Amino acid sequence: HSERLYRAALAADPTNEYVTENYRLFTEERYPGGSYVSLGPPFSVYRRSTIVEERPEWAEWVKMKDPMCPKKGFEIYFFNRFTKTTRFNEPDWKLVWDARVERSSCVSGKTTHWQEYYDPRTKTTFFYDGYSKRYTCVRPEMRKS
Repeated sequence: HSERLYRAALAADPTNEYVTENYRLFTEERYPGGSYVSLGPPFSVYRRSTIVEERPEWAEWVKMKDPMCPKKGFEIYFFNRFTKTTRFNEPDWKLVWDARVERSSCVSGKTTHWQEYYDPRTKTTFFYDGYSKRYTCVRPEMRKS
């Protein structure tokens, strides 16, 4: 909520040096070791960042790089395209996959141990092996069970 207040104040008067300096200090203190530590950089960082890695199995998550990061070692972060959240650490992939299964529809898999799901959020399909508890975005060899 603090970031929204600062951004509203900056929108009202972008030349106010006190607000500008306080906002700069606030954003620097959001990094690990700072007074206002958060899970990731502020959303405003996203606009100046570039995607450095994305994988089908990450679904809505991408790895980003902030070229103007004020804290050395925290230039790389993860960004969720749908929730607009950021994280310095990798997301918990088990939770990501569990959420995908929850929101997805099973479209096939009655005759194999692999089940095919359609994820309406990402508009992609993925596969789950009920025996090995593995997920993949690449169509596996479908053996009859």
